[in-house]
Amino acid sequence: MAIGSTDVAIRSAWLIAVYGQWSQNDWHHEVADRRSTRIVTFGSLNLTARIDRQQSTLTPAQWHAARQWYLQKIDGCEAVTTADYNSAIKRLESTSWENGRDIGAVACEIPVEHFPTPRHVGLFELTNAQLISVVVPVFNEEATIISVLRRLASVPAVAQIIVVNDASRDHTGECLADLKNSLHESFWTSRLAGGLQILTHQTNQGKGAALRSGFQQITQAWTGVQDADSEYDPNDLMRLLTEAYIQQANVIYGSRFLLNEPGSSPLWHRQGNRLITTLANLSFGLSLTDVETCYKLIDTNRLQRIAPQLRENRFGIEIELTARLARSPGVCFAECPITYDRRTYAEGKKIGLRDGFRALWCMARYR
Repeated sequence: MAIGSTDVAIRSAWLIAVYGQWSQNDWHHEVADRRSTRIVTFGSLNLTARIDRQQSTLTPAQWHAARQWYLQKIDGCEAVTTADYNSAIKRLESTSWENGRDIGAVACEIPVEHFPTPRHVGLFELTNAQLISVVVPVFNEEATIISVLRRLASVPAVAQIIVVNDASRDHTGECLADLKNSLHESFWTSRLAGGLQILTHQTNQGKGAALRSGFQQITQAWTGVQDADSEYDPNDLMRLLTEAYIQQANVIYGSRFLLNEPGSSPLWHRQGNRLITTLANLSFGLSLTDVETCYKLIDTNRLQRIAPQLRENRFGIEIELTARLARSPGVCFAECPITYDRRTYAEGKKIGLRDGFRALWCMARYR
């Protein structure tokens, strides 16, 4: 449907007015409130995200260090199948670590009063209700796609991977063809009960279109998204899953900015993300710190109810998906900090300025 100039002017004025209401002090107050408050209610929408104080004060590096420390003590690092992993967790649960807490805190460089329990670092037995399908949209990622998939398959809760090759023009297709011929190997069959599927678009359509194709194939209780580059650490999916159960949430976003760690992104990128996130919060009644994050873990039943409505083909899918989730009955959002190793445009980063403008347009369209 064509959009008249009057409509464009009205929507633009709305965006300017909304952002003008949110001062820099308001932003910092809101982030500080999320760090110190256990329950945040999102106004009349009655959406509640519980923020666990112990969980949120751990940096991603500290969280992973504590997790590895526990696993090394029970020889759980090499667990292959879900059954192997659960056996290692049973050994952990049968051991009292109170006396070793001081040792672990020193080894992981975490204050002893903040040293997490095993459950707080995702060490609990996995059932079918905690297994994850991961959709991986990929376009021209020949250098990283296979290593990312191997790391994903090594995450204990990941039971299914769906790769969507969005008409890559480099050697990504050949890499995936070689992978398809090796899926009978034990590395893949022992780790992925739901299998690894490779879908191919004949023409390049964008990340949103790739995700929509992948969402049609999911079979597990939870659905996650993984970019095919190396900016995000697949092991953080266990932290998102942990947060889901600690906070009793059904939508969990991995935030690159929740702890406001310096160096994770250049200033211009952080400020641009801040603008988009602030407007999204005001538009959809949320209280997020990183709406454009790739890492989203969503209850599959909830996702399947809104998936047929999704329309965005490119990066606007991040805003549309958030908007439709925010309006779904009974939704409960939560966030947790994640590892982020940003790459440059020279290294293949694809999102650009026009995607930022599209995000603003999507907010006006889907609010």
